Amino acid sequence: MLIFSAFNWSIWQKEKLRSTGETVFLKVSIVDPRSLMQGDYLDLRYEIEKSIPSGIKIQHWNFILKTDEQGIATFLRFDDGLPLTEDEKRDHFQVDGITARIVPHSFLFQEGNAEKYRNAQYGVFKFFGEDDYMLIGLADAERRLIDP
Repeated sequence: MLIFSAFNWSIWQKEKLRSTGETVFLKVSIVDPRSLMQGDYLDLRYEIEKSIPSGIKIQHWNFILKTDEQGIATFLRFDDGLPLTEDEKRDHFQVDGITARIVPHSFLFQEGNAEKYRNAQYGVFKFFGEDDYMLIGLADAERRLIDP
């Protein structure tokens, strides 16, 4: 019963984040691989990753995004512990070899829907507070959520 309750609490928290969180868009380019174990998915390469210097020795790090009036985020600085302003969000990256990758860096979808996501331009995130976030989908050039 305890495990069932914890599982339901986690689902409730994610649904609350999805419905009440602030929408933030990260410019993305996509790679369309296919895995026998995972099926169809997109490997996401965020434009912001180009702002993170290569050769970083730290495996996990936080950085600060700044959002404009349309909700589009750009890299501002590495997290220095200072309080965030209203238009700033904390995000996370990990170093994969020598390349910095924003988490999450893949998007799984139902088999047969690859064509619908082919023109995706943005990763759509929901942020709640300063650093609680999740990827909820992909959007087209006009920032409309792609709904298969």
